[in-house]
This record gives sequence, C-alpha cells and structure tokens, in this order.
Amino acid sequence: MKSTVKFILGISATLLGACTGHRDVVKEMEAYSPPAVYQAVKAVPETQKAPEPSPGDKAFEAQKEKLEGMRKDWEKALSSPSPETSFFTPDPDRARAISPAFTDDGAAANLLSHGFSLEDLEILVLNRNPMIRNAEKTVQATLESYSQASVLDDIIRSYSAYNAGIMTGVGNMEDMESIYRKFPFPGILSLKGDIVRQEVRIAVLDLEITKRTILTDARKNYWELAYNSRAKEIARRTLNLLEDLESSVTRQYETGRAKIPELTRVKIQKEKMRVELLTIFEQGLNIEKRLKSLLLLPASAKIGTPAGGDGAGPPPDLAGLIEAALKHRQELEKIRAMILRMEFMIEMAETEIYPGAVPNLALTENRAVTGSGTMKAEEPFTVTPSAAMGSGLPRMPWTGLSEAYLRETRQRLLALKEELKAKEAETAADVREAWFTLDQAGREAKVYKNEIDSLSRLNFSVSSKAYETGSVPFSETMDAVLLMFETSLMTERKKADVFIALAGLEQTVGISKPGESKEKDGTHAP
Repeated sequence: MKSTVKFILGISATLLGACTGHRDVVKEMEAYSPPAVYQAVKAVPETQKAPEPSPGDKAFEAQKEKLEGMRKDWEKALSSPSPETSFFTPDPDRARAISPAFTDDGAAANLLSHGFSLEDLEILVLNRNPMIRNAEKTVQATLESYSQASVLDDIIRSYSAYNAGIMTGVGNMEDMESIYRKFPFPGILSLKGDIVRQEVRIAVLDLEITKRTILTDARKNYWELAYNSRAKEIARRTLNLLEDLESSVTRQYETGRAKIPELTRVKIQKEKMRVELLTIFEQGLNIEKRLKSLLLLPASAKIGTPAGGDGAGPPPDLAGLIEAALKHRQELEKIRAMILRMEFMIEMAETEIYPGAVPNLALTENRAVTGSGTMKAEEPFTVTPSAAMGSGLPRMPWTGLSEAYLRETRQRLLALKEELKAKEAETAADVREAWFTLDQAGREAKVYKNEIDSLSRLNFSVSSKAYETGSVPFSETMDAVLLMFETSLMTERKKADVFIALAGLEQTVGISKPGESKEKDGTHAP
C-alpha cells in the first residue's frame, strides 16, 4: 500500500514539473521579439513600388487586356445590335411595349388574337424563336475562346519562369530576362486573338443568317395568312350570291321560266363553293400552325387576322441591289471571314516554324563561360548529330510535319478564294431573279387591282340585271359570278405575292428594306 502511495506521489510531482516547464515556454514565446533586421524591413512604408515587370510581361499583359476588350466589344454589340450590322433591327420603343410577350405565352397569344401588325410578329419571332436562341448561345460559346486563347500561354510562361535558369556569363545584356522565358511571344497571342475575332465574326454571321431565314419565313406566312383571311371573305360572299341565285332560279323553275339544267348547275356550283371555302379554312389552320411553331406557342393559342398593309411600291434599283448584296450578303461575308481566319492561321504557323530575325543580338544569353575554356560545361556547337538530325535536316525534327500542314492550308485558302468568286457570281444571278419575281408580281397586282377586278364586278352587275329581265341566258349570269370570284381571289393573291416576293428579295440581298439607302462598312465586328 505504501509503495502505491509513493508511486502516485512521484507521478504527480513529475506532471507538476512538466506543467511548470510548459508555463515557462509560453512566457518565453510571449516575450519574444523579432530581430532588428526584420523590424527594419517591416517599417518600410506599404506605398513602396513593387518590382517593375519585365518588357516581355508588359507586352503579354497588354495583349491579354486587348483580347478582353475585344470580347467586351462583341458582348456590347450583341446586346444592342446596330442597324448597320443587322438584317433587321426592331423599334426599341415597340419592343419594350410588348416585352412581356417574349416569355409569357398568354400575352403573346393575346397580342396575336386580333389584327396584329407585321412588326409585332417580327419582334416576337426575334425574341421567342428557339433556333435564334440556339444561334445566340453559339455566339456566346464562341466568345469564350478569347479567354482560352491566353490560358495555355499563361501556363507555359509560368512553367518557363520556374524552370528556366539564367546565366549571363560575361559581357552585358540589355535585357536580363532570358529570351526563352519570353515564350510564347506576345505576337503569337495577338495572332490568336485575330483568329478568335474571325471565329466570333463567323458565329455572328451565322446568327444573322438564322435571323434572316426565320424572319423571312415569318413574313411569308404573315402575308399568306392575310391572303387566306381575304379569301375566306370572298368565298363566303360568293357562296351567298350562289344561294341567292339558287333561290331565284328555283322560283323561275316553279313558274316554268327556268329549266332543270339551270337549277342543277347552280346547285353544283354552290356545293363546289362550300368545298372551296372549307379548303381555304383548312389552309389557314396550316399557316397558323407554322406561325405557332416559329413563336413556340401552344396548340391551344388562337391567331387572329393580320392587319395587312399598303402596296409595296415600285421595286428598288437592280444595280444598287446587286452592289449591296455583293458587299453585305451574310454568306459572302462569312467566306471572307473564313479567308481572313485562314490567313492568320498560316501567319501564326509560319511564325512558330520560322521566327523572324531579331537584330538585337544582346537578347540572347551570353554563354561564353559555360561554352569555352577548361571549365566549360557544354559545347558551343553540336558535335554529334542525333538520329533525327542528319546533315541538311532542320534544327527541329518536326518542322516537316508543319510544312505539310502549311501547304495544305495554303491550298485550302486558294480554294476558299475561288469559292468566294463563284458565290459572288451566283449572288448577282439570285438577286436578278428575285428582283424579276418582285417586278412581275407588282405589275400583275396592279393590272388586277386597277382593271380586271373592276371589270369583272361590272360584268356581274350587268349580267344579273339582264338575267332578271330575261335578256340573257342563265349560263352567262353563272359565268359572271364565277369570273368575279376568280378575279377577286386572284387580286388578293397577287397583292400577297408582291409582299412575299419582297421578303424573298430582302433575304437574297441580306438587308431588310433594300430600297432604303444604308451606309454600311461591310463589317460585323465591333
């Protein structure tokens, strides 16, 4: 028992001594003060300038800032497109007024449930069509290439800074930073930025092509729906005339003044008109379905009657249209952007394979100490060629593969230039055909509106009165009714064809309202 007590007391004394030592260590640490040298460095004001970056770092950072500025310019141009660089630019006031319909299906359907204008339809299509949204997302994805253009160079430069060693040896160097630490050179990054700029431009042109295609489809369906609405009215009015004519012939047949063939003919034409009206009605449903698909509206949405519009006026000058199309058509500008991109790619490849001569030889490290004398650590020149570097072979063994790539790219560049020539010739022919279609539709619409339609109405009025007096046979009256129906229908058809042909001409030229003069510089870049 005594032994146990002594053991416990010994352990307690040991722990007490250890705690006392710990307190001494804590007191010593709290009383510690840094050396005077550290205090002097710490006393330096924080406003002291940081070490000046090297010229290579300055150039590299300046180029990175330039790339970021180009990206912001593109984003600004996409958020507020300019009329000079867009196929169609809506009225901003009207766009703000109907902006709830961009995301609300009910608001969009309510806007289109009564007499809606073409401008409202165009604005809704621009902000609701999924294909346009898809093209816009593609442009945003391409803009990310600006940050990707410099990220690899940042990694390589960081690796070079940590990995490279500098031995100046003897003599003076104007730049104490090794030339090898400057790789990749800012000029290569600048070329990468030029390449990305053309890639973004191509994506923006694809977006404009998508907008142009979707808007043209919407415009054509708008005028088809306007014609369909007028055709329904004409068919109903003609059906009412046939029903009245049937009643008149029936009364005359009952009194013996009309024959059975006259009665059967009017009944046949009446039933044919019923079928024609049903066909026109079903065609209208097809047009409404196409508009709903363009606007991403539900099937339950109701589309009313378009407000229509006045005449399109005379066709624009053909020579001016061809000139504008050759300068601004999106397909041609896309090929030109592809040519510029390929030229920058060739220039970058040539720069990497054959770097330009630098007359400032002091940028090269002075290795006189390590390459000469009894203490030399390396040979000044290669004395034993490797298996991949025989006599006459390039310093870099893989140059041959790059040369083959360059030759291939140069041939593809020549092919693109020939394709541009072919597309320009094709564009001139397409504009001529589109202009002819518009001119023909305008001439025919004018003839039907001013002469044929009024003559057919006069013929029906005279024939119906003459039939009532018995001076003309029934067949002439029936022919007058059918002629008036056909001419009235054709008049509205020709009127719609004018606007449809105008939409096709705008699509071919690449400019909305090509008759208006627009000052354009031909670029889609900020």
